[in-house]
Amino acid sequence: MAKDRNGKELPKGITWLEKKKLYMGRFQYEGQSYTVYAKTLRETNRKLSDKKYEVEHGMSGKADRIRLDEWFETWLQTYKSGKVKATTISTYKALYDRFVREPLGGRYISKIKTVEIQRLYNGITEDGLSPKYLKTLHNTLSNVFKMAVNNDLISKNPCTQTIRPAIDISERRVLTASEQKRLLSFMCKEQYKNVEPAITVLLGTGLRIGELLGLKWEDLDLESEEKTLTVKRTLVRIRDQKIFAFQEPKTASGARTVPLQGYVIKALKRQKVNQGYYRLSGKWNPPTGFEGLVFPGRKGQPQWRSCIAESLDKIIAAMNEEEKENAAKEDRKPIIMEHINLHACRHSFATRCLEAGIAPKIVQTWLGHSSIEITLDLYSHVNQDVSFENMRRLEAVSSNAGAV
Repeated sequence: MAKDRNGKELPKGITWLEKKKLYMGRFQYEGQSYTVYAKTLRETNRKLSDKKYEVEHGMSGKADRIRLDEWFETWLQTYKSGKVKATTISTYKALYDRFVREPLGGRYISKIKTVEIQRLYNGITEDGLSPKYLKTLHNTLSNVFKMAVNNDLISKNPCTQTIRPAIDISERRVLTASEQKRLLSFMCKEQYKNVEPAITVLLGTGLRIGELLGLKWEDLDLESEEKTLTVKRTLVRIRDQKIFAFQEPKTASGARTVPLQGYVIKALKRQKVNQGYYRLSGKWNPPTGFEGLVFPGRKGQPQWRSCIAESLDKIIAAMNEEEKENAAKEDRKPIIMEHINLHACRHSFATRCLEAGIAPKIVQTWLGHSSIEITLDLYSHVNQDVSFENMRRLEAVSSNAGAV
């Protein structure tokens, strides 16, 4: 067995070269020899390990033998695993599987051209991918190829010169005050009692849906004079593993305490009553670690946002059907409520705050935004009536200041 300069035995495949003052590591794979050199034993072991991985996965300086599917998996394991959240990796995989694997996954990375990536992006617009996820897909692919460049597998990144197609962004949907009043009133019906508290809390706190579904009873203070709700976690679903998990807020500002309005407190108490009925059913069995959720499924298990979203869709549809019937009886045109998604509840909360004259800095804190610019950019709109009212106030101030 080979020995180092101090006479210590070396691992199999490693030799000390006295004349060069270097360690040499060598191994064979499919009849071919591979050699690495380094000044330290530790570095030699690392280089050997890396070289073996490259060779076994067809990556040893042979980009014409590495397919994009193979390099994508290597990129995930080497550059992302353990460095980003599991939900982020799940998003990478979902986008890759949906848009990239079939058209490009089987191609050699050295053969993929910019025009092919551009065609991929152009085709994605037809699938209605949101601007946010198109940006994520582009950043993902760009980094995949960037790491291939850094490893001398390809000479340039084919994503660099692409142009992401412009996608029309529809105006942010916000409930007017009258629409919100109609919705809250309609949900009081018996058949909606199981989902009404969740939607009411969303409208009255501005929580993100993942924050709402990750809320535990221990996060609520309903006993003291100043009743509050504290955001400590988000419920996420790791798609590729098909499991739920808790995730800490993305930023320090995401962990926050929100004061509760009276109608929100009442909604939370109604939810407490709902859970009491669920517990008496004999089917209540929350998974370990998910006990104490405020808005779980009927068996105590964590539920996904689609459950709330589908219920909201049904409520809006039922509202419109009722409105059509009433309008027909009253011989008038029905007032149809346009579709809203769960995030519209958050936008609506912020709008109500600004309409009430609450300082944007306070609204920023309640929403958990990391900067005031985000709040102002997203919620700069207020309804026209409030806009005119503010102008009248300004006019009064200007008059007192001598304006004529």
